[in-house]
Amino acid sequence: VYNRAWVTHESFKGMSKVQAMAIMKQLKPVLDEELIYFVYYEDKPVGFYISLPELNEIFRYVNGNLNLFGKLKFLYHKWKGTCRTSFGVAFGIDPDHQGKGLEGAIFQEMERVLRNAKKRRYDNIIITWIGDFNPKMIRIIEGLGGKPLRIMATYRKLFDENAEFERSPIIGVRKGNNPMEKMR
Repeated sequence: VYNRAWVTHESFKGMSKVQAMAIMKQLKPVLDEELIYFVYYEDKPVGFYISLPELNEIFRYVNGNLNLFGKLKFLYHKWKGTCRTSFGVAFGIDPDHQGKGLEGAIFQEMERVLRNAKKRRYDNIIITWIGDFNPKMIRIIEGLGGKPLRIMATYRKLFDENAEFERSPIIGVRKGNNPMEKMR
């Protein structure tokens, strides 16, 4: 799903199953199953959302030392539920299933699960990498009550002063109809 969802994005490099499994194995010590969602259609995966606990909320108690005592502090605070924020790291919907409401449904289900959990651990979700080039996702998140927390920008320096800068295209907008082009 990841490869199909992101293949049209500039600079995208696909991920093999071996790479994906290696990443998940590395993340396993900090994963929380309540923060991982998969969507299936006719037993075929068509969407996913992976979020992690915001580990900086725990690392502040470790004081930069991941020695044995630091690891024990980390495990204690993970168990205690010190972390109150989840941080979205990966999201994708198969192109054949985009625009059918799955994007919003994943976040609605996550909110339902987290609100109704026996031990409510998370107070908020931070979803990054929703660029201004993706107005559809901005509308979905705002429609679910999300508010902008930070606005970030990526800068590029062209070493060839004669090269023409081309902004990342707005997703779902044909060339020439991009409202952001007027802002340059």
